[in-house]
Amino acid sequence: MGDKKISSKEFEQLEEKIRKFINNDSPEFHKILVSKQEALELFQDNPFKVEHIEKILKDDEKLSVYRCGSFVDLCRGPHIPSIN
Repeated sequence: MGDKKISSKEFEQLEEKIRKFINNDSPEFHKILVSKQEALELFQDNPFKVEHIEKILKDDEKLSVYRCGSFVDLCRGPHIPSIN
C-alpha cells in the first residue's frame, strides 16, 4: 500500500467484508500428496515452482499440496480445517 493510510470508514468496510467471509461456509483446506511428476504437471505454467520441485524432490518422493476451493498450492502444512 505504500504511504496510503486506511481511513476509519475504509477499515470498517474491510472488517465487515471479513466478517461476512468468515461467517459464510468457506471452503476447507485439503491436503493432497502428489508424485514429483504430478506436481510438475500441476505447476507446469509456473517456472519458479517447477524449479523448486526439481530442486527439492527426488523422483520417488511425494509432495504435499493444499487445495482450498479452486486454489491449489505447494505447502508443507498442516492447515486448519476451515476458517470458521
